[in-house]
Amino acid sequence: MELLSGIPGSVGAAIFINISAYGQSASDTVLWVDVFDRREDCASDDSRAFAVGYKQSVFQAKEKGNVILRAAFELSHENYTAEYQGALDVAAELSLDTNSLGSRRNNP
Repeated sequence: MELLSGIPGSVGAAIFINISAYGQSASDTVLWVDVFDRREDCASDDSRAFAVGYKQSVFQAKEKGNVILRAAFELSHENYTAEYQGALDVAAELSLDTNSLGSRRNNP
């Protein structure tokens, strides 16, 4: 999630759009999502996979009516190897330590 941390927005927006950057996506770490269905006037735990692709989620495909209330993310202390080679190349050119969370988060 550290490479997504500089993207402005909210948790609900991150889930709705399945924010993605530098090889990471919100869907990579989401455990569950609680939604409120305004049509049915009830809340539910929507724990099934919600991502359908790059910057796409099932919440975009559904008829309007769902409000994302909260979500749980599974975070890790493990270093993430970004799949986005361009970001790694820029980090190397700037002599940034890609094994340091602070350096990776502050990568321009």
